[in-house]
Amino acid sequence: MAVSSSFRSGIVLLLICFLVSVSSGALDIVMPAGTPPRLFMTEDEMVRLRARAKDPQWEKQCADLLKEADSCLENVPAIPHQGGQWTHWYSCPKDGGSFITDTPTAHRCSVCGEVYSGYPYDDAYITYMHNRYNNNLQTIAIAYVIEPTGVRAKHIRDSLLEYASFYEDLPLHDRDGNTTLSAARLYAQTLDESVNLCKFCFAYDLVYGDPCFSEEDHRIIQEHLLLPMCETIQRYDMRISNWQTWHNSAVGCAGLLTGERELVDWAINGKSGLMFQMERSVLSGGMWYEGAPGYHWYSFHALYYLLEAAGRAGMNLWNLPPVKRMLDGPLRQLYPDLTFPAIHDSPRTSILGNRGFYEMGYSHFKDERYLPLLTVRDSRDALLYGADSLPEEKGALTLDSYNDDEEALAVLRNPDGKTAVFLDYTRARVGHMHPATVNLLLFAQGEERLAEAGRLPYGNPLHKEWCRQTVSHNTVVVNETSHKRIESACTFFEVGEGWRAARAMATLDGEKYALNRTVVLADKAVIDIFRCRSKEDALFDLPLHFRGEWADLPEMKEEAVSFEAPGYREFREVKEAVSHADWYTVATGASSRIVLQIADAGQQFVGRSPGYQYEENLPMLMRRLSGKEAVFVTVFHLLEGDAVPDAARCSTDASGTVTVQTGGLTVQADENALRITP
Repeated sequence: MAVSSSFRSGIVLLLICFLVSVSSGALDIVMPAGTPPRLFMTEDEMVRLRARAKDPQWEKQCADLLKEADSCLENVPAIPHQGGQWTHWYSCPKDGGSFITDTPTAHRCSVCGEVYSGYPYDDAYITYMHNRYNNNLQTIAIAYVIEPTGVRAKHIRDSLLEYASFYEDLPLHDRDGNTTLSAARLYAQTLDESVNLCKFCFAYDLVYGDPCFSEEDHRIIQEHLLLPMCETIQRYDMRISNWQTWHNSAVGCAGLLTGERELVDWAINGKSGLMFQMERSVLSGGMWYEGAPGYHWYSFHALYYLLEAAGRAGMNLWNLPPVKRMLDGPLRQLYPDLTFPAIHDSPRTSILGNRGFYEMGYSHFKDERYLPLLTVRDSRDALLYGADSLPEEKGALTLDSYNDDEEALAVLRNPDGKTAVFLDYTRARVGHMHPATVNLLLFAQGEERLAEAGRLPYGNPLHKEWCRQTVSHNTVVVNETSHKRIESACTFFEVGEGWRAARAMATLDGEKYALNRTVVLADKAVIDIFRCRSKEDALFDLPLHFRGEWADLPEMKEEAVSFEAPGYREFREVKEAVSHADWYTVATGASSRIVLQIADAGQQFVGRSPGYQYEENLPMLMRRLSGKEAVFVTVFHLLEGDAVPDAARCSTDASGTVTVQTGGLTVQADENALRITP
C-alpha cells in the first residue's frame, strides 16, 4: 500500500509533538466542566454509595459511618481561633512517653506521670484539636453523600465560614515560633497546612451543591480560606520532598475547586509539581526516595487527593507509571507478618493499614497481586472507590528475596516464607534516613528478632539521642561515633540451593573506616561475618538488640558498666561478661529460641536497650574489638522444640579468610571474595 508524503509528514509531526510533551513532563490541564465540581465523587458514584448502604456487603460499614457522623454532630467542640504548634513537641522529654490530655492545659506523661503545661505543649494540643475537627468534617461529608441532610451540609458550611472569618488574621509561625518560609498560620508548618487544606477540599466538594450554600458563602470560603491557604503554602518550595507532595495536592485540589487554572498548573506542571515529584522522588523499584516505609505511605496519601480530584476533572494521573510502582514497591519490603520494619524514621506498621490504597489500585489496574490484601474490605476507600466485587480466590502474597541498589536494601527470605533477613546498606543522604549502614534486621519465629529503634516524636530530645544514633541499630559503631559520610554498595547477592546470601561494603568519614558485612540465610541458621578496618587504631562495637528474653546468660561481673557517648548512655543495666562466652540464648516463645554462637574474641557487654517505645527494655548484647582491623563472626541458630544447634566450625587462616561450616554449608569470606558451597 502506498503512503503519501503528507501522511508521513503528519505522523512525524505527531510523533515529534508527543516526544516533546513527554520530555518536558508537562500535562495538559483540564478544569472541571460543571458546578458543583464533583472532584471526589461523581453523581454516579454518589448514587452507587447510597445503594451500597442497602447492600449486605457494605451496609454495616455505612451504618457505622453514619453513627460516627451523628456523634460528631452531637459533640461539636469549639474551633480554636489560634494556630497550633508542632505535634512532635507533644511527648515527655524525659522518657519519650506519650501524653494523656487531662485538660487543654494539662498533659500527663503516660510513663512517668509528670504533668506538663504551657508552651509548646498547650499549643501542640491545639493542632490536635484542629486535626480532630477537620477529620470529622470528612466523616460528616461522606455521611451527607449517603444520606443528604441539611444539618450535615450546614455544619460543614458553618465550619468553613468560621475558619474563613479568622484564617487571614492568624500570624505566620513555624515550629520555633519564627516566620521562616516553612511557617504557616493554622499550623506551625506548611506541610500540616497542606494536609488540612486537602481535608477542607474533600469535605467542601462533597457538599458543595447543597442549597444551604449561597453564592456569597462560596465566595467567602474560597477568597478568605482556600486561596489564602494556597498563598501560605506556595511561599515554600521544598523541591524533592514529601512536604512538596502535600503542597502540590492541596494547591491543586483548591485550584480545581475554585476554578484557578494557574494553581492547578503550578501543582502539576510547576517547577516542583507532581510531574517533577513522580520523576525525581519515586525510585525505579517504586519506593519513595526517603527510605522509610512510613514516608512512602505518607507521600502516597498526599497523592491520593490530587489523583482523585484531577481524575474527575479529566486528567488521569493514575496512569502515570510511577503511581503504580508506588503500590508495587512496598510489596517487596514486607516482613512475613505483612508489617514493615521500622527502618529509618518509620514506625513498625502493617501494610493492611494501607489496604484502602490497594482497593483503589485494584479498581484502576486489576492487578491480582493486590487481592491477598483485600480479604477484609472495611476501609473507607473500599467503600467509596472499591470495585463492586472481587474474585473469590484471592491467593497468597508471594514474597521473594531481592536486592535494590537505589533502595540500598537487600532482603533474604527462606522458601517457606517464615524467615527474612534485611541488610540495609543505606547511604543516609536525606533527612529521614538514619546514619547506620550495613544494618541487620531479622524476622524469625513469628516476630522481628533483631529490632530497630524506629522513631520518637522528632521534637523529643531522645529521638536524636537514641533513635538516630548508630548504636541503636544492629551494625558496627567505630569509636563510639555515629556513621557519617557514608558510601556503600552491595557487592554480592545470590540465591542458591538451600541458601541466600548478600554482602554489602561501606566506607565512612571519607574512607577513614571500612565496613564489610556478609550475611547468609540457611535453613535453620543465619551466618553473619562482619569485617571492619581503620587507618588508625580504633574501637569497634557491634550491638545487637533482640526482641525476646535472655536465657542461660554466662557469668557477669558484679559492677555495672556505664557509657557516656551519645546513644550509649541510653543503655540500661549493662554488665560485662567475666570471660568470653561462645553461646548466648534468646527465648522467643514457649518452645522456640535463637542460640547465638560467637566466634570472635571481643569483650561482651550484656544489658537492655529501648525499643519502639522508649520505655521498652529489650535484651542487648554488644561486643567490642579494637585495633586497625576487626572481624565479628556470629551464627544465629533458629531452633524449635527440642532441636539443638548444629555447632558451626569457624576458623580464620593466615590470609584472613574466614570459614564457617554449619547446616551442610561452607561459607568462605575474605576481604574481596565470597564462596558458598554445600
